Amino acid sequence: MYDYQSQPTEPFKITPGFLAFAGLCFTPVLIALLIYLGAWAVSSEVYTAEAAAEERAAFNTQPANPDVAGWKRALVSVCPLH
Repeated sequence: MYDYQSQPTEPFKITPGFLAFAGLCFTPVLIALLIYLGAWAVSSEVYTAEAAAEERAAFNTQPANPDVAGWKRALVSVCPLH
C-alpha cells in the first residue's frame, strides 16, 4: 500500500507562474467590481439627466437627448444592478 507520510515534502514556493495564475483568477472579479463601482458613482447623474430630458420632451416634439456623456450611460446600462 502507498504510504503518504514516507514521501518527502517540499515547502510551498510562490513562483512567478503561481502569481500570474492567481492574478488571472482574480481578474474577472476585479473587473466586475470596477464596473459596479463606476456605475454606482455615475448612476445618479445619468438618471437625473434622463429624467430632465424626458421632461423636456414632454413639452415639445423633439426626441429626448440626455445631457450626459455617452460612456456614463453605457456604463450604467452594462451593469445589471443599476
